[in-house]
Amino acid sequence: MFKLFGNNEASKIYCSISEPTCVFKALEDLKEDVFKISGLRADIIKSFPFTETSSILVGTITNEKFAEYLKENNIDITEIENKWEHFIIKTFGRDNQCLLICGSDKRGTMWGIYEFCEKILGIDPLYFWTDHEPVKTEEFIIPPISINDGPKTYKFRGWFINDEDLLMGWAKKGTPQEENDFFREYPLALEKILETALRLKQNVIIPSTYLDVDDPIQENVVRIITERGLYISHHHQEPVGVKQSTIDRYWKNKGFEFPVNYYENPEKYVEVWNYYINKWAKYEDVIWQLGLRGKGDRPV
Repeated sequence: MFKLFGNNEASKIYCSISEPTCVFKALEDLKEDVFKISGLRADIIKSFPFTETSSILVGTITNEKFAEYLKENNIDITEIENKWEHFIIKTFGRDNQCLLICGSDKRGTMWGIYEFCEKILGIDPLYFWTDHEPVKTEEFIIPPISINDGPKTYKFRGWFINDEDLLMGWAKKGTPQEENDFFREYPLALEKILETALRLKQNVIIPSTYLDVDDPIQENVVRIITERGLYISHHHQEPVGVKQSTIDRYWKNKGFEFPVNYYENPEKYVEVWNYYINKWAKYEDVIWQLGLRGKGDRPV
C-alpha cells in the first residue's frame, strides 16, 4: 500500500533535474494540492530515489536518464511507448509502497500529474473558478493501482482567449485597466488560466487578440505559456505571428508610405514575415497560423 501522507509526514516526490520546466511547474501544483488536503508540504527532490521507501517517482520516458532508471529497476512502461501525451499512474516496489507517474512525452507526464490530482486526490480542475475545496484528512493511503490513459479525441485542444483586456478588471478587483499596461499585468490573470487549462488537459492556447513578439513585455507572455508546456498559436489575423497594422508600422518606421498591400508590395510582406518567423521560431511549441486576413478580416 502506498501512503501519500500520515503521522505528520508526506511522501517525497522524486523527479530528474533534466525534466523540462513544465513538469516541475506541474509538480508544484501537485505539492500545493497535497497541502490542501493534508496541511503538509511534500519535498520535491531533483534526483532518483536510492532506497525503496514510500515515495512518488515522476518522469518522462523520452528523458534518457529516467528511461535508464526504469529499466534498471524493472519498471515496465511499454504500454505508453511512442504514444502521444499518454501516461501511466501505478504503484510499484515491495508491497506497492511507491507510486510512479510516467508520461510518453512532457505533456503526458503533466497529464499524469493532473490526473492523479483530480482522480486520486479529489481536486476540482476548475477549483479556482468554482471555489470547490477538497476534503481534508490526516492520512491518505492508496491501494495498488494501475492507470494507463491519454487523449481519446482531438490531438490539439485549447482556448482562444478573446477580448482578453476584460480579464484585467477582474484580476485587479474592478480597477479600470489602462490599455498600454495590459501586457505588463496580463500574467496576473494568465497564470491561473494556464493552470486551469492544463488541469483540463488542454495543450494549446491563443493568449490574446493580438500579440507583438517583437515587444519584450508582450514576448514575456509567450515565454510564460511555453514554459508551462503548452503550444501557443496566433489570432486568425496574424499569419505567421504578425498582424497587418504591425506590418504597416514596420514600414512606416523605415520611411515608406503605408499602408502596404500584398498585391503591390509582396516583398515587403515577405521581409516582415521572415523577421517575425525568426522571432517566434526560438520557441519550441508554436502552431503557425497561415491564413491571410487583414484589418477587419479584409484581404491583405
